[in-house]
Amino acid sequence: MRHRRHRRPPSAVPPGTGGVEITTDLVLVDGDYVTVRWTLRGTHLGEFRGVPPSGAEVTYTGISIFRIECGRIVETWDEADLYGLLQQIGGLPATGEPAATPTA
Repeated sequence: MRHRRHRRPPSAVPPGTGGVEITTDLVLVDGDYVTVRWTLRGTHLGEFRGVPPSGAEVTYTGISIFRIECGRIVETWDEADLYGLLQQIGGLPATGEPAATPTA
C-alpha cells in the first residue's frame, strides 16, 4: 500500500502538537464506512492534559472511522493511543517503570 500524507489531521490530534505529519497506514472500506489506520508524528509544543510543553518528538497511532452518505462524510469517530502519547511527553510513567508513590 502506498502511504499518503494528510494536510488536515484527524480530530484526535491533541492541541499543542506542532509540525504534525500524518501517514495513512491502512484503509478499509465496507459499504458506507471507511476505516483509516494512521500514524502521527509531531512535537509537543503546548500544554496537554496538564503536561507542560516538553519539546519532545512524539509518534503515535490511531484509527478514524468515517460514515459516507451521498459522497460526503456525515459522521466521524476517532481513537488514538493517547496513553502512549502521555508516556512520551512525561505525563505517565513509561511501561515497566513504577508509578510515583504518594508521600504523607
